[in-house]
Amino acid sequence: MLLQEILDNRLYQFVEEDVDSWEEAIRVSCKPLIENDIVDENYPQLLIDSVKEHGPYIVLLPNLAMPHTSQNAVGVKNTAIAFTRFKKPISFVEGDPSKDAQVFFTLAAENETKHMQNMAGLFELLSEGNTLEYVMSAQSVADLQNIVVALNLPHK
Repeated sequence: MLLQEILDNRLYQFVEEDVDSWEEAIRVSCKPLIENDIVDENYPQLLIDSVKEHGPYIVLLPNLAMPHTSQNAVGVKNTAIAFTRFKKPISFVEGDPSKDAQVFFTLAAENETKHMQNMAGLFELLSEGNTLEYVMSAQSVADLQNIVVALNLPHK
């Protein structure tokens, strides 16, 4: 299960520091992927450039963003999803709170097929029961572990 993989691979972070811009938030959300050698140092800029070109398509719901790109998987060495929760919502469009995001699921995929599998896995997770509500309110690793238990997911 996706959430268990995020926990097992330590692809999560809870950011207490203020973040000044959505660009910085994307860079921060990529840190677990960079630290685990899933993407290279250039990957965050690819995501930023994609949002600048296409608009804030990564904000799926108010307070939920999914930074991703399927542009030739440049800078991607492996496939994974990282979870980041920021202390405060990040604004992608000034004056439009529906385009703010506090929880980021940052995707990295080696190819288009894995990209689609990644997205499907995330949508499956978030559509299960009250998972979306639980994930949005998670404040700690213990909260994420409790979600796994509450969903009766296999865990270690």
